[in-house]
Formats: sequence, structure tokens, C-alpha cells
Amino acid sequence: MILYLDTEFSSLEAPALISIALVSERDQTDFFYAELPAVDYLDAASAWVRDNVMPLLWGGSWVISQPEIPARLVAWIEAHDERCMIVTDAPEYDFALIKPLLEPWPKNLAKQPMRFDSLAMGVNRQARLLDVRTRFHKENRAPEHHALCDAQALRAAMLAALEAGWKPRTNDDWLGALADAAIASTTRAGAAIDDAVAFVEESNKRIDAMEAEASNNKGKT
Repeated sequence: MILYLDTEFSSLEAPALISIALVSERDQTDFFYAELPAVDYLDAASAWVRDNVMPLLWGGSWVISQPEIPARLVAWIEAHDERCMIVTDAPEYDFALIKPLLEPWPKNLAKQPMRFDSLAMGVNRQARLLDVRTRFHKENRAPEHHALCDAQALRAAMLAALEAGWKPRTNDDWLGALADAAIASTTRAGAAIDDAVAFVEESNKRIDAMEAEASNNKGKT
């Protein structure tokens, strides 16, 4: 199962996490959302973030201290009882920011994310994907630059791409296999992704084996 990720953070130059959202492929109302206390990021927040991101925050019970987030986040992911993979349009920021919070690592989560952005289908179809996201925000009155709304819009765009026959270009065999399975039935994209994510489990096993071998070799030197 795909989990669509988006975060908001203080600035590109010195990113400090502000909020996190993960949305299930199955249902956009099945989500994890949390905001960090302002003291964690306020000093690092750029003027643009102060004007465009912070006014959209929900506050109240959605604010969770950073030490509390890992247990809640891992529990939410593992509660799905399915093999999962994170999809984000900016893994170098989004995934990098939440990776330290995935502790212990969820048993059912792939160790690497997949990138999906407006250029996923090529330059010629970039406008189409941007339009899907724009319409989602407008029709659902979901503001841009809010992590949950943006994650839900990302979900809408990728499902539209899958239904149109999209597959990612990648040199990784397991991601290529995942894509082939995901587009096998464009009318049942969710079920196809479930079958495809089986390849993620094999990737995790290979990564674990490589890490164990490297650790053993280090101990022998």
C-alpha cells in the first residue's frame, strides 16, 4: 500500500520540521497528521513560511512534541497490517525530515521512498498533473502549503497518473517491477499497488542482509 507523504518545514536552507502528513492510498480520510511546537522551528522560519505556512496550521491537539511523534507515527503505519511504501514529491526534504522519527523502523515499511512529482509523466503532461492537484485543492477547499492537504493532492495526482498508464522510469529492478504491477489494472489501481509492493519486502531483505554483512566484516577487522 502506498502512503503519500508531505511535510512543511522552516526553509530550504535550514529545514526544521513544522508538520507531517501521511495519507493512505485507500482513503484520503485515513491519515496521520501532526504539528510540532512552534518553539522547535520558529527561529528558523523564513519570512515566506511565516506568511504562507504558519497561518494554516491547526494548532490545538494536533501539536505533538517531537519525542512523542515516533511511537504514534510507527503505530499508525503498522496498524495498516500491509506492506507499505512512502511516495513523496520531494524525498530529499520530506523523507529526510521524517526518517529520524521512524524509530523503531515500522516492520511493514519499505526503507526507501518513491519520488512522484509533476514531471513524472514527462514535460508534455506536466500541466495535466498540476491541474489535477490544483482542482483537488479548489474543489475540496484544501489550502496549498498545508501538509495534509498537499499529501491528499499528491494522492489524487498519482492515482490519476496510474489510471492513465503511467510507470516510473528507474534503474532499480524492484521499483520497475512495482510499476509494472501497479499499471497492470488501471481500473483497480489500489489493488495493483498492493500486489506490486510485495517487491518492497524483497528489497528490505536485501538491504538488511547487506547491512548485516557489512557489520560482520567490520567486526572482523
